[in-house]
Amino acid sequence: SVYKVRRSANAMSKAAESVSLSRDKKIPVILDIGTAYTKCGFAGESSPRHIIPTEVRRYHSNKVRSNASTLLSLVKLMRGRGKIVRVFDDDSNWQRDTQELYDVLVDFFRQIYFRRLLVNPRDRRVVVVESLFSSSPFRHTLARVLFQHYNVPSIMFLPSHLSALVSLGIATGLIIDCGYEETSILPIVEGVPVMKCWQSLSCGGRAVQLELKRLLTEHGIVTDGETSKLLCACKICLSDDILEDIVARVCFVGKKLMFEQQLPVADDLRLKASTSAMPSTPTPPSVSYPLDGSLILIIPGIVREQAADILFRHDNEAKSLPTAILNVILKCPLDTRRSVMQNLVVVGGTAMLPGFHDRLKRELMDVAASGKYAESLHAPSFKFHATHVPANCACWLGGSIHGSVDVLTERSVSRDHFLQTNQLPDWTSCDPSGRTVSTAERSASVISGLRKLSLPSSTQKTRRRSSSMIALYSKSGESAISNPVSSIPETTVKQTSPN
Repeated sequence: SVYKVRRSANAMSKAAESVSLSRDKKIPVILDIGTAYTKCGFAGESSPRHIIPTEVRRYHSNKVRSNASTLLSLVKLMRGRGKIVRVFDDDSNWQRDTQELYDVLVDFFRQIYFRRLLVNPRDRRVVVVESLFSSSPFRHTLARVLFQHYNVPSIMFLPSHLSALVSLGIATGLIIDCGYEETSILPIVEGVPVMKCWQSLSCGGRAVQLELKRLLTEHGIVTDGETSKLLCACKICLSDDILEDIVARVCFVGKKLMFEQQLPVADDLRLKASTSAMPSTPTPPSVSYPLDGSLILIIPGIVREQAADILFRHDNEAKSLPTAILNVILKCPLDTRRSVMQNLVVVGGTAMLPGFHDRLKRELMDVAASGKYAESLHAPSFKFHATHVPANCACWLGGSIHGSVDVLTERSVSRDHFLQTNQLPDWTSCDPSGRTVSTAERSASVISGLRKLSLPSSTQKTRRRSSSMIALYSKSGESAISNPVSSIPETTVKQTSPN
């Protein structure tokens, strides 16, 4: 009996120690830095804490402080001043000075850590969900800011396309990322991105806003309750924030228009307000959007529908979103095409427009049944996966899952290594100065992380997907897929100690 009491006491003490250690362990920070918005939060959570614009307000601190003698005058001078600077410059980060980008990122991460998350960056590991095609100067400058200025322990760079698949518990699929600047399409087979099949289109949320601005300039009506004028005659400039708000509130993706011409331009204001000049098909109702003061912008229903139609039009190279998806599928190996077609995942904020998925499914079937695609793809069947979170947070959720398993410790870049070598590994490797890792060891590390995978949804369907994904990795071993894996160079891993 004394032995049993001692044994139970030891078990209770070990349990108390494990509980205290789990409480003292700092939860990693997950960052998904997009072109327009950034999602930030903590690992193990199903949704980000904050979604903020990827921009900062820069002040000329030297000039302000020279004119301010007291703190109150400093606040008065800084209030309402400053220039809004985007982290991803419109002209491309290649042309931006490295020191300027460094200062912008310092201010941007200060806002994330000390105004949003309210944590000490020195105590938290970081998982950065990034695009596979992010520029090397931007990645290196971002690592310098986090390691040298904020002294974070380690950083893990996670490809956004792979992160979206992990959030669904599947190993093979086609990721369609509809972002702000562009739409990228990338197949992933057995957890390996097939880079030779990648395609992108210069159509995204930005293109929808520009098309909406053009249509409203020609067909929008501004009224103050008594008189009505065309928007082009009122000298009112619609800012990007107003256009983005209009797209999010009233625009949608409708059926494919039976006529290809644009909205007719009429000189008669009453003809513009009415829909008599439009085709006989039923049109959506017009809506009113309040502007500054007592001005109200009347948005015709056909403008609401046709603004988002630019996502499915052919560009100068005769490519559209459905044709680009089918071209990517045709570039995939023959034995992977069916599994890729049956695992389509659409992510990104632009994909949240109402009617986007229905229009994409309908046009995929129509295009696949005609032309060269009908000869190459025999009886194609497309299946779309529904994400557990909104489409703009699906990649962040995959980063949250990675931050809560052992993969974070194995594939992170430590601060000491970066300060010594001043080198940042590519997405296919982890640490150039570590030991060489074979394909089998890389698969084993993925399996160990996936066995602890816990998705936010507790449905039986999600559990079966997760278990099948783990079994697939276990059976595949070193020869999961010959073509993509053979094109990946040998990677290296450095074991970093946990916090």
